[in-house]
Amino acid sequence: MNIEEPLLVVRYVWWRVLRRIFVPYILGVFIFYSFGKYFLKESNSIAYITMYLIMLFCIFMVFNLLLIKDFRFYHDRLEKKWRLFGVKIVRYDEISVALTYMNIFIFKNRTIAFSQKGKYFYHITSLNRDLIDPSIEQKIIKVLADVSRRDASEFQENASLDPFIINTKKGA
Repeated sequence: MNIEEPLLVVRYVWWRVLRRIFVPYILGVFIFYSFGKYFLKESNSIAYITMYLIMLFCIFMVFNLLLIKDFRFYHDRLEKKWRLFGVKIVRYDEISVALTYMNIFIFKNRTIAFSQKGKYFYHITSLNRDLIDPSIEQKIIKVLADVSRRDASEFQENASLDPFIINTKKGA
């Protein structure tokens, strides 16, 4: 049995995760609850549903961040491991990759999004670059450049690589 070693294992830094959980998610729950109570004086059912859906989304994002164990980069795939839910495998030849940057007030979000087309919609696996050690970020870009046979300069802010792996076979 051939056990392949990962090219790179990336873990989130615990104190960055705690900061991200507090801002914006925990703060978001309290803010939406406060605004919801103010706007719900007329007992509007759509406003109730919207308020609770936003709160559930924030709670889901908190649990998602707490349960992520690591990301493992291999020659042909990426594995995202959770503590209770197992592993999500993303094959490089089935995805497109985007490096995104968003800066809204105190919420800064830099991600690497691996999007895989499903039957009806895209499945997105994202790695938040703000939650990792800054020295690891350059290693991730080097691994992605090596795997995709692209130049590392293509992996800049707000870059989109669709498809990620360029099909080099003739006739394809």
